[in-house]
Amino acid sequence: DVERKQYGDHITANIGSHTIKLGAIWTTSPVRINDLNDYAGTYYYSTLTDFALDLAGGARNYALFTQRFGTADRKFTSKEFAVYFQDAWRLLPRLSVTYGARWEKPVLPQSHYSDAAFWRAGRLPSPNIDGSPVLGAVYRLRDDTVVRFGGSFYYAPQPNELVDALLLGSAKEQTPITVNRTYTAAPYFPKVFSSYSVAPAGTKDVVYTINKFRNPLTVLSTVSIEQRLGSRSSVSLNYLSSPGRRLWTLKNVNLTDPTTFRTYTILNSAGNTAGSYTTYLWLARSSTAYGRVYEVANQGLSSYNALVARFDLRLGQDLL
Repeated sequence: DVERKQYGDHITANIGSHTIKLGAIWTTSPVRINDLNDYAGTYYYSTLTDFALDLAGGARNYALFTQRFGTADRKFTSKEFAVYFQDAWRLLPRLSVTYGARWEKPVLPQSHYSDAAFWRAGRLPSPNIDGSPVLGAVYRLRDDTVVRFGGSFYYAPQPNELVDALLLGSAKEQTPITVNRTYTAAPYFPKVFSSYSVAPAGTKDVVYTINKFRNPLTVLSTVSIEQRLGSRSSVSLNYLSSPGRRLWTLKNVNLTDPTTFRTYTILNSAGNTAGSYTTYLWLARSSTAYGRVYEVANQGLSSYNALVARFDLRLGQDLL
């Protein structure tokens, strides 16, 4: 269950050729979750043949086995404070400029638990630098032609699913395990473990963030020119750019540097060799006290650019 409460105060003032807006917003989002994902365990297979061999009994040919133990019911509250300022200024008869800024401060919940080796597990950094300038302009070239420009930063809030996963990252309230078939006491399909205490040692998974974990942001900019065609129609050409920065990434840091590689043969539609592909194999863990150790960081990037042509036709007074 998710409940969102928002409190704010906003002021608008018209002073000469300026329209000034400013305000403050306080948001709280209490969340309650009752779920224990993968409590019944999951076997992962690379081929149907491996699955068939295990189905016959007495063999362990699966790639991985995962299971989660612990308490299903939990709750947390995320908070955010934001302030903003904006001025729409009629600078010239043909030119209007909008400028301003917005600052956001998320206040994320913290877990009561941590991990001895990975102390950041269960700790959620709350950034202080989510500031966003806003700039826009509208210029009327002629009575029937308008040029527009706009640009700003937009920060993505931490979704509840990510906050929940990080709060559980220390593997204290819920303990996920990853078992390789070669481990001592690895299960035989379709058996699962009754509790974490009887699972093989060194199989629990933990998740933590880098120390300076940030919200992803999008740098949005638009440029457009619009030409009115008569009293009921117009045509416009718009350019949009929206590169993403500091996107979330996930990396298993409990792996030693690979020293072994495998080469795969690539076949064409006739079944003949068309090439090959070689990849490294990660076969050993840095720490045998853990299964997978995931580090969540901000190393992702994205890019989006678009050119949009648009034609608008007003069919009547109330229809477009």
